Amino acid sequence: MREKIKKLKGNKLVKDYSVTLLFSGLNAVVSFGLFKLVFNEFGEDEFYRFSMLKRLLGFLLPVSLLGLAVSLSKSVSKDVLNKKRHSTLLMASLILGFGLPLLSLFLYLFAPSFVSQLFWSSSSTEDIKLSFSLIFYIFSLVIGTLTYSVFRGQMKFLQASILEFFNLSIFPILGFLFASDLFQFILYMSTGVFVLNILLFFILLFKHQPNLSQIKPNSSELISFGLPRLPGDFAFYFLLALPAIIGIRIYSGEVAGVISFGISLLALTQVVLQPVGVISLTRAVHLIHSEQLPQLKKETFGTLKIMLGFSFLLLIAEFLFLDIFIELFFDSNFLKHGFIFRTMILAIPSLTVFYSLRGVIDAYYHKPIVGNISLVSILFFGLCVGPIYFFELDLVYFLISFVLSLFLLSILCFFYTRKIFSQEAK
Repeated sequence: MREKIKKLKGNKLVKDYSVTLLFSGLNAVVSFGLFKLVFNEFGEDEFYRFSMLKRLLGFLLPVSLLGLAVSLSKSVSKDVLNKKRHSTLLMASLILGFGLPLLSLFLYLFAPSFVSQLFWSSSSTEDIKLSFSLIFYIFSLVIGTLTYSVFRGQMKFLQASILEFFNLSIFPILGFLFASDLFQFILYMSTGVFVLNILLFFILLFKHQPNLSQIKPNSSELISFGLPRLPGDFAFYFLLALPAIIGIRIYSGEVAGVISFGISLLALTQVVLQPVGVISLTRAVHLIHSEQLPQLKKETFGTLKIMLGFSFLLLIAEFLFLDIFIELFFDSNFLKHGFIFRTMILAIPSLTVFYSLRGVIDAYYHKPIVGNISLVSILFFGLCVGPIYFFELDLVYFLISFVLSLFLLSILCFFYTRKIFSQEAK
């Protein structure tokens, strides 16, 4: 038994998972706490806006990144020791990644009411200001995600985890302490994230100066892998944002805010399970290039079993103690929305499968398989929503359709992962 413990302690993979899991858990706790703080300090209306903002961010950030987070990590991990190339890749990715946020800012400067209407279905002064803070936050997280992806590709998971902890926990806490409303909170938080990551960006560039003549070919490499995945990323995050977007139009702003918070519960589950996705891509690239498919199969399905067991325990705990959680973090008025939360958290196991297998699929297939799977799932959800809207069916049918679309996503991911190893066995 002692020998096994010693082996585990010396196992780099176990250390990487442990460190990333620790910081991901801390990020999850802070994220939960922020919902409570926003509700208590800024009021119920601002809480609904904050929930919607988190859903919009979850949709807009991946679209802005053009698939660069995955392609940058993959390109770096293929040549781990070439730090000069890493700097070149980082500069190329930043040039590409700033395109959509700059376009959004340009559009906001000339038509702020139009942008606000797109985001919030409202053009009030408060919503116009909040739209600016959202765009600035996207700017900050683009550079933060790309810097994080370099550390991830270099297999420096401790540095990557610390950076993410500052971006997702430290700066939100500091921003909240100095803010008097939601707009200031997002603005101060964004400023902290932007300053830290722009400093890290320049440190990495000056430490290992990029080869400017290689910017164009490196950009082509990143785009050739990342861009075909953009429709899929768009579809997946749009799938997560769609219930709130439709909810605000079919039902009400209150229902949309509650649905957004329900999706945030699922997203926080992702934060806890993130170590699998963070490490699996880099690890899979290494094992595929060294032709160690049997070892990859063992690690992939072994990890999946553990994470599924954990997700079922999490699901049971959330299901049983949801009312206590609601009263602790909000107030008894929210108990009337309990059925929404309980229905939505049924998707936890399906998201666990998706996040556990996504990295392996991305590492093995050059085609955007995950993107195609996501598009199929969003099409399924859209086909379900049509009759629900036309026949004015109850909200529960809408929520069940969303959960089933996520289960379809996980089933297809499992199918393609099995296909990888069945092909190699022939």
